[in-house]
Amino acid sequence: ARVQKKDSRDPNELNAHTQHLQQSKMARILLALIASASALTAPKNAAVKALVVPRGGGLVDPEVYTKVTAGVYGLYAAQFLLTPEKLSNDHFDEKTTALSTFLSRGSGLAWGAVVYGLAWG
Repeated sequence: ARVQKKDSRDPNELNAHTQHLQQSKMARILLALIASASALTAPKNAAVKALVVPRGGGLVDPEVYTKVTAGVYGLYAAQFLLTPEKLSNDHFDEKTTALSTFLSRGSGLAWGAVVYGLAWG
């Protein structure tokens, strides 16, 4: 049989000690939350400096960026239109079906519309 020892301290002392531990724990949690929240916020000057570009231009001319993007999407559209089975064969263990071919060609048309919108829209 196990004998329980009685605590010789006054119950009021135990309550005060427990309250102190809880307050100390809460203070540490609050400090950790404040420290982590302040670490997540960027200084306001950093956001403003990132938006400021000298002489009003970026590193890449907008026309060049648009043409390159349209070209990449154009190649993607051509691949979908000309080789619709490539997506199924490369990424899935299933055989190409009439539905997957139809969907690939439809995606090629959608990418073609994106190219048209970028290049001439």
